Amino acid sequence: MNYEQARSNIKTGDLIGVRDVHGLLGKATTFFTRKPYTHTGVAVWVGDRLFMADLNSGRNALHPLSQVGSFDVCDPPADIPRDFIERAIFDWLAKPIDYGYLAFLVIGLRCFLKLKTFIHWRKIVVCSGGSVTIYELAADAMILAGKAPPSAWEDHNRMLSPGELVEELGPPKLTIRP
Repeated sequence: MNYEQARSNIKTGDLIGVRDVHGLLGKATTFFTRKPYTHTGVAVWVGDRLFMADLNSGRNALHPLSQVGSFDVCDPPADIPRDFIERAIFDWLAKPIDYGYLAFLVIGLRCFLKLKTFIHWRKIVVCSGGSVTIYELAADAMILAGKAPPSAWEDHNRMLSPGELVEELGPPKLTIRP
C-alpha cells in the first residue's frame, strides 16, 4: 500500500520502522543488524499533518512522514494509552538528547556477532532507543497519574536495533511502499 492509502490508518503512538536504505549508514545498518530496518520513530498527528518523532543526525525532531519512502507501522505497547504517548512525544522533543555514535557501533556489532548480552546504557541512545524513551516517558506519566504501571516499559532496554524494536512490538499492521 502507498502512503496516501495508509495515512488515515496511522495513529499517534504507532512505531514507524523505516526500511529506506540510503548511503553507507543505511547499508551498514542492514548488514550488521541483519534486519531490513534502518531507522525508527513514533507517529504523531499535529492537526491534520502526520509526523514522525525521531532521532536524526544526533537530534530529536519531527519529520513529515510523507517524506519517508518505505516503512512498516506497528502498534505501540498495548498497555500504554495513545494520549499518554502523545504527551510523552512532546515532552521528549523538548529534552536534549545524547546521540550515541558509540551505541550505534555496539548495537551493530552485537547484532552482527549474534551476541545475547544485555547492554543497558540509559543516556546514550540511537533512533530505536529514542522510540523506547518515548514509551518509557508515557509509562512514567501513567504511574504518576495513578494508573496501573505498564511493567514491560517501565525500564526497557534502549540499546537495541530498529529491527529488534519492531520485532518486540509484534508484526507490522501496515506496510508502506512508494
